[in-house]
Amino acid sequence: MLEAAEIDGCRYWQVLRNVVVPTGRTAVFLTIIFYFIVMWNDLFIPMILLQKMDMRTVTVALATLIARYTGDPPYQFAGLLLSAIPALLVYIVFQQYIVKGLTAGAIK
Repeated sequence: MLEAAEIDGCRYWQVLRNVVVPTGRTAVFLTIIFYFIVMWNDLFIPMILLQKMDMRTVTVALATLIARYTGDPPYQFAGLLLSAIPALLVYIVFQQYIVKGLTAGAIK
C-alpha cells in the first residue's frame, strides 16, 4: 500500500496521513483499551508503590476489604461487581474498535 501510494504521486507526509494513520488507528485504539483494562485490574504495583490509604486504587481497596472481612461474602461480591463495572463499560463503548483491531491483520 505504501508503494502504491508513492507510485500514485503521494509525498511522504501524504502517505503518512492518508495510508499509515488510517491503517494503524484501530491497532492504537485496541492497545489503549487493553492497556486501560490491564492497568485497572493491576493489584501488585499500586499495592507496593502507593503507601497512603487515600491514594490506593480500587483493586487494592478491594483486596484489603477481602482480607478484613473474610467471613462476609456479600461485601466481597459487591466490591468485585463495583470494580468490574468501569472495565465492562470501556469494553461495551469501544467494542467496535476491539473487533476492528483484532480483525485488521486477518483480512487482505
